Amino acid sequence: MKKVIAATTVVSALFVATAFGHGGATGVVKERMDLMGNLKSAIKILVPMMKGDQEYDIEKVITQSKIIQENSGIHMTKGFPKDSIHGPSEAKEEIWSNWDDFQKIANDLNKLAIGLEKAAANPFHKKGQMMNNSSMMGQSMMQMGQGNMADNMNLDDMPLDQMPPNGVFKMITQNCSACHTKYRIEN
Repeated sequence: MKKVIAATTVVSALFVATAFGHGGATGVVKERMDLMGNLKSAIKILVPMMKGDQEYDIEKVITQSKIIQENSGIHMTKGFPKDSIHGPSEAKEEIWSNWDDFQKIANDLNKLAIGLEKAAANPFHKKGQMMNNSSMMGQSMMQMGQGNMADNMNLDDMPLDQMPPNGVFKMITQNCSACHTKYRIEN
């Protein structure tokens, strides 16, 4: 009898956690919160490698860049149909009044993730290291990104595949930061 009660308690707890995850969000709001969670998980795996705190694993970088690709661009924007700000959404209304900008940021994230996948085997740029033309491009883009990177560049003209992967990754994190600053309600 005690085992049945314990099993019922565990199942009930899992049900409650699932039902109320993301503050009880449902439908498209929950779907986009899950999508953002996928992005957060991928970034969390990449950060220690990109900072040099963990051994760099090209295959992990490629895998995580594909996860970012699968959760950005059109995959991201379809999670924001007009007027879907109900419930526990963290989305600001500005997404829909600045749709073209939001869409560009989402598409740029996809392009950057593709660039990271292609750049994964490139050497890192390290402080104090001499740079070739492609790593200089990466360094100048990393410096330029201190402002709102999403407004300032055309990724179609950039040789992301030739850049150091840590340079492309920094651009990804700047893209995320720019989007959150503009379009996410901070709790």
